[in-house]
Amino acid sequence: MRSLTLSFLLVTGLAHPTVTRFWVTGAQEDFLKCEIQDVMVSAEGLVSIAPKLGLIADSEQKFVWCAASDPKGNIYVGTGDEGRILKITRSGQTELFCDLDEPEVLSLVFRHPYLYAGVGPTGTVYRIGVRGEAERFCVTEEKYVWDIIPDSKSGFYVATGEKGRIYRISDKAKMELIYESVDPHVTRLRRHEKSLYATTSGSGLVYEIVDDRRARVIYQTEEEEILALEASDGILWIGANSKGSESSSVYRINPEGTARKIWSCPDSAVYSFTFWNGKLLVGTGNDGRIYHLDTNGDVTLLTKCDDSAVLSLLESNGVWVCTGNLGRVYRLEDALSEEGSLISEAFDSEGLSAWGEISWKAELRSGTKVELYTRSGNSEEVDDTWSDWSQAYSDREKIESPDARFIQWRVVLMGTTRASPVLKEIRIPYLQRNMAPRIDKIVIEDDIEAKVKRINWEVSDPNGDSLLYDICFKAEEEEKWMYLEKDFALTAYELKAILLPDGIYLIRISAKDSPENPQNLFLTGTKVSQSFRVDNTPPKVIIRSANNEGSTLKVEGSTVDEASPIRSCEYSLDAGEWKYLAPEDAIFDSVEENFSFSIEGIPEGKHLVVIRAEDDQGNSSMAKTVVRMP
Repeated sequence: MRSLTLSFLLVTGLAHPTVTRFWVTGAQEDFLKCEIQDVMVSAEGLVSIAPKLGLIADSEQKFVWCAASDPKGNIYVGTGDEGRILKITRSGQTELFCDLDEPEVLSLVFRHPYLYAGVGPTGTVYRIGVRGEAERFCVTEEKYVWDIIPDSKSGFYVATGEKGRIYRISDKAKMELIYESVDPHVTRLRRHEKSLYATTSGSGLVYEIVDDRRARVIYQTEEEEILALEASDGILWIGANSKGSESSSVYRINPEGTARKIWSCPDSAVYSFTFWNGKLLVGTGNDGRIYHLDTNGDVTLLTKCDDSAVLSLLESNGVWVCTGNLGRVYRLEDALSEEGSLISEAFDSEGLSAWGEISWKAELRSGTKVELYTRSGNSEEVDDTWSDWSQAYSDREKIESPDARFIQWRVVLMGTTRASPVLKEIRIPYLQRNMAPRIDKIVIEDDIEAKVKRINWEVSDPNGDSLLYDICFKAEEEEKWMYLEKDFALTAYELKAILLPDGIYLIRISAKDSPENPQNLFLTGTKVSQSFRVDNTPPKVIIRSANNEGSTLKVEGSTVDEASPIRSCEYSLDAGEWKYLAPEDAIFDSVEENFSFSIEGIPEGKHLVVIRAEDDQGNSSMAKTVVRMP
């Protein structure tokens, strides 16, 4: 599958960086990020005009939860939060059919000559006559009747909550408990051959119940809540959601019982299923999208409605689409809309850029057309500072939108009710204005053991160009810089300080974007380090006195360094182990330190005393004295 890419092509002779980049949109995931109106996007990333989706009724309610049809082709929809049932005739006329004294009509089924409605929060099933007269048919003593379907005789199965029970209700309103789930809600029911299938909210369970007696879990989804269920040709289709909206998935359970996740939905919830023209339609939220899914798991965005959630889908002379937030009813037809459009996200070129010639790949059929437009701006969010939409372009026409950091395209597909163009790819070349790299920080650290200065630097380039570095040094009092390296590719360097005379030095790093720009047009950013000292001269050790008092030897002296603070001092007696020698003020913190110490219990005879001092650059020296003990 193709994906959104940045391609690079070398060009020469321009007063900009020589790398032309391309913003290419050609994969389904890229087109799905667009603002979509009446277009469909296939798994292969092919864009065409969607089937016509017409608004039929606005319920003036928050939700249209469910739909059912009668043999005459009339459609009934249940709403909330005022418990109204609307009737939509075959000719498209809408009327209030029944106004129940209930907040939510959650499920509907027609069984001649009555319409049956399951409601919440009283858990009642109503029977409604042809004129909309309603009577309480059965009170389940549950709170919600989430689904109601016909049984194989003249009764019904109902799925309820909050006790997770499945009941069978006869045509005489006699109620029989079929099964009680461990989950609080049984959400959907479907009959297939001799089995009843049920799904739950709580643990995401799928049950098979045979002969109204034997129940078993045949699958448990990764998500906790299942809101969509369909059965066809022995295959079960399951739509499941996590309650925190972390994931939404469609599962397929095969006749032999094997199951697998075939699609992870990019939207926040899978709400509804139906079959249409041999493919599974999937209604989702919170962007009102309808997908169709084939048996291999390939997904096509079929269309999008203006409301946030597709709560129910019903196939009956087209597909009836029931939505929430707002509660409206649409009808999806086989005929195509005559026009569809996409507006891309604002693309960030990551710097002020000039635009090249826009191009696209499309298949045009008789009576169809594709038009593309662009606009640009320098704010991430499109606002009134952006340019107006351009005129429609011809393929490979120079983009007229002003140079900017961000750009956006709009495509309009025009066709007939039977024919649509097919858009495959859109390509916009752009050329960033070159900007100089920047050395953000230079850090110089001593490696005393190796006698080197480790130089590291951090650098940024607004264009993302490859960089090379010139490294120079000089003594602080000198004027001329001397090169250590030219066209150095790394951001770390080791300076062999042992090779330099003592003194104060500076390092200059110059970053240049020459690898991706012509020699007369590349730009350079330079930074000079803070000064640092090179000290290769050891401190001097001075023994001022070494006097004995009986068997005790008292020694006084000092150590002096011309440049660096003294780091340590120690002494040895008669080539013995070195012993720490503290300065008189107890802290090594200056270039001159005085010391005074005593050694007790020295036997008679000559003895060798050695004192060693080291500065903070690792330079060390020694002094000795020979004393005679009485």
